[in-house]
Amino acid sequence: MRRRDKLENITYLLIVAGIVSTYMSGRVSPLIVSIAVFICLINFLLDTRKTAFFRRKRRRAKRTGKKMLLLKNLFIALLLIFLLIDTLFISLSLLTSAIRLLLFAQVLKLFDLKDTRDLLQMKIIVFFQVLSSAATTTNLSLLPLFGIYFVLSIWWIMLFHFREEAKTAREKAGYRIRPSEVRRLATPMFFITTGILSLVSFFLSLIFFFIIPRVGVGLFTHEDTTQIRVSGFSEEVDFGDIGSVKLDPTIVMRVETAGLSSPPKKPFYWKGKVFDYFDGFRWQNTYKKKKSTAGRNPSLYLSNAQREYLIKQNILLESLDARILFAVPIVYNVEGLDSSVRIDEDGTISLSAPPLKRIDYTAYSYPEGLTDKFYPLNTIKGRPISPVSITDKRYLQIPYGMNRVAKLAEDITKGLERPEDKAIKIEKYLKQKFTYNLNAIWDVKRPLNSFLFNVKEGYCEQFATAMAILLRSVGVPARLVTGFLEGEWNRYGGYFLVRQRDAHSWVEAFLPGKGWVTFDPTPSIETPLTGTDIFATAALFIDYIKLKWNRYIIRYSFEDQKMLVTKVRDKTLNLKNLSREFLSMFKNALLSIQSGSLVFRIFIIIAVVLIVLSVFTIVKYFERIAGFKRAASGRKILSNEKRKAVRAYLSMLYLLKKKGFVKERHITPWEFMRTIDRLPPNEIAAVKFITGSYYRIRFGLLPYPQRKLKEMEEALKNLKS
Repeated sequence: MRRRDKLENITYLLIVAGIVSTYMSGRVSPLIVSIAVFICLINFLLDTRKTAFFRRKRRRAKRTGKKMLLLKNLFIALLLIFLLIDTLFISLSLLTSAIRLLLFAQVLKLFDLKDTRDLLQMKIIVFFQVLSSAATTTNLSLLPLFGIYFVLSIWWIMLFHFREEAKTAREKAGYRIRPSEVRRLATPMFFITTGILSLVSFFLSLIFFFIIPRVGVGLFTHEDTTQIRVSGFSEEVDFGDIGSVKLDPTIVMRVETAGLSSPPKKPFYWKGKVFDYFDGFRWQNTYKKKKSTAGRNPSLYLSNAQREYLIKQNILLESLDARILFAVPIVYNVEGLDSSVRIDEDGTISLSAPPLKRIDYTAYSYPEGLTDKFYPLNTIKGRPISPVSITDKRYLQIPYGMNRVAKLAEDITKGLERPEDKAIKIEKYLKQKFTYNLNAIWDVKRPLNSFLFNVKEGYCEQFATAMAILLRSVGVPARLVTGFLEGEWNRYGGYFLVRQRDAHSWVEAFLPGKGWVTFDPTPSIETPLTGTDIFATAALFIDYIKLKWNRYIIRYSFEDQKMLVTKVRDKTLNLKNLSREFLSMFKNALLSIQSGSLVFRIFIIIAVVLIVLSVFTIVKYFERIAGFKRAASGRKILSNEKRKAVRAYLSMLYLLKKKGFVKERHITPWEFMRTIDRLPPNEIAAVKFITGSYYRIRFGLLPYPQRKLKEMEEALKNLKS
């Protein structure tokens, strides 16, 4: 097996980086990626293109050149047909098909790395693999991979340049440069220095990332079709659907609430779907009329006092298989979405179709119970946002066979007249008399009766259903709401981390003068442990980094750039004001010194002189200890004789350049001297004398006679003549 040079080794590292990026794109199965990595490893260890089989294959290919060319063209045609079939019938995505085609072409190219051109083609394949990965994933782990690829690419380009320069020198100078001479350039210090410079340029590129204007379109856009399956947000919800996700730790959304630095005393409820009809087994939403909320601006319809009550929520929602959006009730407006947003009179916010990728939007909500402080009940400038009449039959509907439930509701609320008092009493009854249990089993034929009178344990959906029917039985309009509890508070980023297990059901009751008010009859929520404190803290910090990555890298926009410019301007103005204050203080200090006594002025002068001398002494001390001047200059100071010798040699090169002899950078003085063969004998002798004297004076350790410098000047005169 032959010895590979560093360029080939770096190429194999780039191949591994390209395969890993293909895996991160999520468009190729892990099995195929593993096979590609195995083939790359076998090719690297065995160097298959040097085995007898491949040598015979290449000799056979030379004998049948036309046939092999025909086979190659046929193979390329088959690849294009595969790309078309994969795009139209299998993956249904041109980008996904291109990623798979790149991996297939990369594996085939591994067996045909014959020369520098093949290495360059492999480098191009890896570049497009990393580019496609960046276009198909927003995973934070792509950042270290891209950093590794960036440094490897810089090394590869430098080594490629060395090889090409050696090839050019061999063609021009007419002599062969040994591979060891090229390898001598790629020392460990070379890799360390170029690696550091690469990282510096990487961080500088981040600056340009935040400066270059944002463009909202692109050829390669990320559309992740992997959706999270959620329960409780379809048109129908069976009695017990939500319990199946109460142990799922999958993250559903992250919510940043403006002006909130710690969790609120009263928990937030992220409202999703509203249901008004219960048939005894499942809930349904029977209200079909919806309206668009696009264009409703709080600054246009609310006064300054009213806008102070609005709760602003920045929500990053993962790709769900539901059309529902979530926010704190009661929602006033939703902004930041390209697609149309619709809302029904129950307060359910929905998109036209389930999102195929993670979405970010801003929701404005006003607190419950303050409706009469804003505007006439349930209207905004005459626009209804929830039912005005408490006699709406949809919210008083009770399924057949609920006589025993109605009797229980009357017993619980006996002697109470106000709807709010009835709601509070029923909520308290369910919390105190029943227990929370995810594994409760009830009679499927009469589930609600079984829960209230026999089992007396369950989870949120059973409690919410029971309270809604009990309220309706005593004439209080009520409805079931599904959504999420506030979730886990991330103290690092100051936001809520909402998971699947935070899915919840609760009740909204209509109270005169307050509108729809939230009631939660569930006694307790058993949240599974996430691990030790150390691991939980690390997980929160990592999620905070992911949120910032998505916010300031993936979704960095032109509006963010304007905000950045505004902050820089404000900081500059503040710095300008501080400088003015400092100059004013300095001027006042000078005036106070000038107006002071003679002794005071002498004391100030002595103090300033002592401070300057102290600073000067400290600097000189560190110069002497650390060799500051020598380290800063980075080079030895040449003696007068050596400078004259260097000047004479450079003058000789200038004269020879006029005569048509140019010294290349990679050629040593002795090698260049051997190429001067078309000059007169006296000039050749002068060149040899100047070159030899230059070597002895410039690199010699012993003192050199001054007369030799004069003889070098005489030799230069022979070249000028």
